Amino acid sequence: MKRCSGCGETKATSAFCKANKKSSSGLQAWCKACALKAQRAYRKRNPGAAYATVRRSILKRVYGLTEQIYTALLSAQNGACAICKIPAFVEDRRLAVDHDHATGKVRGLLCINCNKGLGHFKDSPEKLRAAIEYLSQNTEV
Repeated sequence: MKRCSGCGETKATSAFCKANKKSSSGLQAWCKACALKAQRAYRKRNPGAAYATVRRSILKRVYGLTEQIYTALLSAQNGACAICKIPAFVEDRRLAVDHDHATGKVRGLLCINCNKGLGHFKDSPEKLRAAIEYLSQNTEV
């Protein structure tokens, strides 16, 4: 049993999340319900802050990028998608990190449509060339 610092109730230890190593009990001070309530209130007060924290974590963990490297890539691309050149932050969205799925190497930043387009073509230059050829032969000018 443990007392929650948020609501003051004594609850079973299963009602608490694990904490960092500094906690003597090994559990968070607030129960899961209080922590969730506080998290929702914070997100309501700061709608962009929670997203920014998650984004930084994903950039680092998945792609090995810091926010500074992302910003440098964006600047090198003149603030636009590397393929279609539509500016970043259109419709309040950031550009996606495009990477080689085999090596994990970051190739650049793309808008959602270009990123999905490459994905649908399985990142295959041959398939993309075939699509260009098809469009060239079947598009009236």
